[in-house]
Amino acid sequence: MATPFYVHLSEATTQDNKLDRLYFSGFVFTQHPDSADELSIVTKAFDNFEAHAPLHLRGSYAGVYWSPKASQWTLFSDPLGTKPLYYAHLSNGWHISNNYDLLAEKIRAIQPISWSALGFYQLLSYGFVLESNTLFNPIKRLSIGYTATIATLTNDQKIAPRATLKLHKCYSLPTIGSTFSLDDAAAQVDILFRAAIKKAFERDASKKKTSLVSLSGGLDSRMTSWVANEMGYTNQLNLCFAQQNSLDHTIAQKIGRDLEHKWHFMPLDGGDMLRDLDEVTQHTGGNVVYYGQAHTRRILQEIVDKNTTSSLGMLHTGMLGDVVIGSYLQTTNNPTHFSALSGASSLRFSNQLVDHGFKPNYGNLEHHKIMLRGLYGMNMGLMSVYAITESYSPFYDFDLFNFCLQLPVELRAQHKLYIHWITQYYPEASNYIWERTRTKITAKSIQIGSKSLPLQTWLWKLLERIQFGQPTRNPRFMTPLDYWFATEAQLHSFLDSYFNRYLDLIDETEMREHIHELYTNGNGKEKVQALSVIAAAKRYLT
Repeated sequence: MATPFYVHLSEATTQDNKLDRLYFSGFVFTQHPDSADELSIVTKAFDNFEAHAPLHLRGSYAGVYWSPKASQWTLFSDPLGTKPLYYAHLSNGWHISNNYDLLAEKIRAIQPISWSALGFYQLLSYGFVLESNTLFNPIKRLSIGYTATIATLTNDQKIAPRATLKLHKCYSLPTIGSTFSLDDAAAQVDILFRAAIKKAFERDASKKKTSLVSLSGGLDSRMTSWVANEMGYTNQLNLCFAQQNSLDHTIAQKIGRDLEHKWHFMPLDGGDMLRDLDEVTQHTGGNVVYYGQAHTRRILQEIVDKNTTSSLGMLHTGMLGDVVIGSYLQTTNNPTHFSALSGASSLRFSNQLVDHGFKPNYGNLEHHKIMLRGLYGMNMGLMSVYAITESYSPFYDFDLFNFCLQLPVELRAQHKLYIHWITQYYPEASNYIWERTRTKITAKSIQIGSKSLPLQTWLWKLLERIQFGQPTRNPRFMTPLDYWFATEAQLHSFLDSYFNRYLDLIDETEMREHIHELYTNGNGKEKVQALSVIAAAKRYLT
C-alpha cells in the first residue's frame, strides 16, 4: 500500500525539531528488491541529479527530499505521475502530503477550505480534476512532469526567508521521430514489454507473493497476464469485475482458466457498489469520479478478507495499453489546433470551464488526450488500490512508454502495431474474442468513414444502438450505469436522497444550480460525476 506522509515546512523548523531528509511513498525498481535499498537509490539520485532525479528512477512514487548540498526541499513524483503529491501554502508555511484526505484534515485545523471553481467544473466535465488543480482551495497538486523546490538556509532544513515554491519541468511527452518498420517496432515493443513484466512480477516473486492481475475482455490486461505467464510468472490471481455473463466476464474467465490461474470474480449486477461514496471519497478527496474506484475497492477488500495480506503482491493492470502501443486517435491525423475540451465526457459546462481559465497547452491532440485523459485521469483511478496494495502496469514502463510515443501515429492508430505485435509474438492470445469488437483481432476490417472495424462489429454496434441507444443501457455492458439507474429503484432512491441531503453544502448559487442540473438531467456517467462532488462536500465541508 502507499504509505501516507505529511510534512510541514516553515521558517520555524529547527534542529531541535528536525525532519527526515526523505519522505517517500511507492517503490522504485532495483536489482534486489529491498525497501532500504530503494530509499538509498532515491537519496543518491537526488544528491546527484537534484530536481531532475525522477528521470533516473524507474517505478511508481511520490515524495519530498531535503538536500543539504543544494539547500532545498524538492517535491517530486515519478515522471508519469502515477502517484499524486499535494501541497498548500498557508501563513505558517508549506504543508505537503501524498494523501489528499490527510492534508485537507491538517489544513482544516488551521483554516477553512473552499471550492476551486476550476477544479469543480473540470470534475463535472472530465470526471477528474486536472493539472495543478484540486477540488478545494488552497490545495494544489504537483503537475505531472514537474518537480518543485523550496529553498532553505545553508545546511539547515529551515525555509529561507521569503522562499517561494519554484517549478521545474523535467519531463515532456516525446515527439515523433522514430522510423521503424512495423516488424522492427513490434520486435522492440516485445523486448521492452517483457523487461517491464520482469521488473514488476519479479518484485512479487522474489518475496514469494501472489501477483494480483486484473483481467477483462480487453487486450491490455490480457497481455499483461498472458506474457507474465509465458515468462514463468504463473502464481497469479486474476481479478475480474463486470456484469455477470458480459463479455468482460466470460472472455476473462476463459483466459484465466486456460492459463490455469487462480480466479476471483465479483459480479457488478445491481450496481450496489455505487453506494460506497463515502468510502471512496476518503481515498480520492473527491478529485475523480467515484464509481470507477468503487468496484476496485470492493473486489480488493474481498481478496484481503479471504487471504493474509502478507501473501498478496501488487495489483498488475493493463492501464494505458491501448493508447501507448495504440493511440487515442482514430485516424492518422494529429491536429495541432483543437478544442480545449477534447476528451471531456460532458460538454454541458464547457463555457464555465473556459471562463475560469482552463487553457491546457499541449502540442497536439494526441498529447492533449494522453496527458488529460490518460495520465491525469487514469492515474487517479488507482487511489483506492493504493489504500490496500501497490499497483503497476507494464505499459507505464518509462522506456516502453517513450519508445512507443516516438513512433508515427500511422503505426499505432487503430491498433495496427498492437495487433501485429500480438499476432506475431503471442498468436495464441489472439484466439480469444476482443470485447471491444465482439470478434477476434484477426478479423478483417471494413472502412466506413474514418473508422475501420470488422463487419461483425459494425452489425453489433447497429443492433445495440437500435435496441438500447447507448452501450451503458445494455445490461451486458461491463458497467451499465444508465441501465442501473433505470432498473434499480432502491439504489436510485438511495443516491437521490444522498444528493439532495448534501446539495446545499455547495454554497455558490451558480455552482449549486449547475450540479443540480447535471444530476437531474444528465446520463448515468454525469450523475455519478455530480455525486462525486456531493460526496466531497459532505466529507470536507461538514
